Amino acid sequence: MKNKTLLPAMPVILLVLYSVFVFFLFGPGNPKFRPSYMFTVLALVIGTGVIGFCVSKKNLTLRDTFLNWPIVYVSCGYAVIQIIASFIVLSAGGISPTAANLTQALPLAVYAILAVSAIFGANVVDEIDKKQAAQTFFVKVLASDIEALIARAKEPETKNRLQKLYETARYSDPVSHEALIPLENSISAKVGELSAAASSGGDVSALCEEITLLLEDRNSKCKFLK
Repeated sequence: MKNKTLLPAMPVILLVLYSVFVFFLFGPGNPKFRPSYMFTVLALVIGTGVIGFCVSKKNLTLRDTFLNWPIVYVSCGYAVIQIIASFIVLSAGGISPTAANLTQALPLAVYAILAVSAIFGANVVDEIDKKQAAQTFFVKVLASDIEALIARAKEPETKNRLQKLYETARYSDPVSHEALIPLENSISAKVGELSAAASSGGDVSALCEEITLLLEDRNSKCKFLK
C-alpha cells in the first residue's frame, strides 16, 4: 500500500524539484520559459495520472502489472525526456521560441502515438485472455464437478471409478470450440445423471464409461478444429 501511494507522488516530487531549479536558473523573464514550463507540467501531470490510475486497483495482480507496464514506461520516459528538453531549450540562447516549442511538441506527439499503441496492445491482450478463459471454461467446470462427486462418494469402488474419470476430464483438451457445443452439452447432461446416480448410491460404472467415450470423441474433434 505504501508503494502504491508513493508511485503517483514521484512525478509530483519531480515537478517540485524541476520548478525550484528552473525558476532559480532561468526565471520567468525568459521568453521561452512559460511554454517550456507548461510542456513539462503537462508531462508530469500525465505521468501522475497514468501511474495513479494503474495502481488504483485494490487487488492489483501480476497480470495487471504486465498489461499496465508499457503505458507507465512510456509516460515516465516522456516526462524525463521533456524535462531534459526543457533545460536544453532554456539554456540554449540560439534557439528561438518557435523552435523551442516545436522541439518540445515533438516528444508530446511521439508520446501520444506510443500511449495509444500501448493502450490498444493492452486491450488486445485482455480480449485474448478473456476469449481463452471462455474457451477453457467447459473443461475446468467439468473437472471441478467430477472432483466434487469424488468428495461426496462413500464407496471405495465408486471413488476409484470417479477418480479415473476425473483424470480423463482434467487432461482433456482444454480449448473448446463452437462446433463442440452439442457434444459438450451431452457430456454435461451425462455428468448430471452421474451426479444423481452417485448421490443415490447407484452403479456409476456405465455412466463413467459413456462420459469417457464422449470425452475421447471430443478430444479427437478438437485436433481437427485447431
